[in-house]
Amino acid sequence: RVQKAKDVFSGIFFLKFSGTKLKNVEGIFGGKSDPFFEISIIVGTFTQVVYRSTHIRNNLNPVWDIARVFLSYLCDGKLDQTFNVNVFDYEKSGNHRPMGGFQTTVRALIEAKSINQTYLLMEGHENYGEINVLTAYLEKDGETLTMDNFLRKRDSSGSLSSKNEATKRSVLLQSTSLGKMAANYIDNFNSKKKIPTVVDYISSNCKLDLCVAIDFTASNGNPHETGTYHHVNKDGTFNDYEKAITAVASIVAKYDHDQEFPVWGFGAKYNGEIQQCFQVGPEPQAKGLCGILEAYRSVFKTPINMSGPA
Repeated sequence: RVQKAKDVFSGIFFLKFSGTKLKNVEGIFGGKSDPFFEISIIVGTFTQVVYRSTHIRNNLNPVWDIARVFLSYLCDGKLDQTFNVNVFDYEKSGNHRPMGGFQTTVRALIEAKSINQTYLLMEGHENYGEINVLTAYLEKDGETLTMDNFLRKRDSSGSLSSKNEATKRSVLLQSTSLGKMAANYIDNFNSKKKIPTVVDYISSNCKLDLCVAIDFTASNGNPHETGTYHHVNKDGTFNDYEKAITAVASIVAKYDHDQEFPVWGFGAKYNGEIQQCFQVGPEPQAKGLCGILEAYRSVFKTPINMSGPA
């Protein structure tokens, strides 16, 4: 189920990690670990995963694909807001074994990439290996922001042109005035607003669950009469609801992770009582698009009556 995007949109954060000498938690006879990482935030008393990488089989020095995460979802556009990065050993059962983690921020990751800083994976008080930041930058409306971009802008004014790259990075991170200027530059870059699209959600590994709700109020007409919205045609052609379900579900269902869809109805009357939320079909979840249509048609084999205003 897709959550509505927050009002503030702050661009996309691109991030790529690799691991070095990760601890093997498979055991003596299990081969090597199959590591993946998660980025998570704390929402109230719950931990919410905002990104999960794919796992890499039998590899203690993995290089994961680049991650794309909306800043509005990750940190409300606040570059200094902390979040968690945790590594796990993938298990088919879903009982993934922890391989350590760390806390960080968007700004810290951008700086870490600039100075080749690594993160220690800690599980309790034990070191489980290192994480390297291979890529860390922001992108908004075609503009890319890295720490080097900021340095190049400063170079154009001549202020730091006499320094080598390593020295400039050190000055940038250690100088209060330059640090504040870098922060302001990043925050100004981050302040533009844009509404993310469904494609943006999907490409950022957002899982979709298709849920179907069908209107059975009397305004749809008597389903036993030809030409009404719910009339099931004997020649097999779709009625208006079947056309709508097929048009939408045939697209959205492709992105559903388990291909099982709950189908509910509202506005129907059973045994004289109006039901505003009831299961459609014999099973709690329909399997595939055909299952949705079969569940829908099965309703008209029950003693259903439309309710509400005609």
